[in-house]
Amino acid sequence: MTVDTSGVLAGKTLTAIGTGMYYACAQDGSGAAYCWGANRQGQDGNGTITGTRVPVAVAFP
Repeated sequence: MTVDTSGVLAGKTLTAIGTGMYYACAQDGSGAAYCWGANRQGQDGNGTITGTRVPVAVAFP
């Protein structure tokens, strides 16, 4: 499966990626994080438990 690099990832250079059972996260060169996947327990870090196939920016408190 390929990663959708439009939207929040447009123009970003990803420097790290990690995966879990049903989700994945990546970090860009500035340290910002982006996640996508099932999000059943809030793994995407966007304040919801709604899954997404499109990466979303992680909201840090």
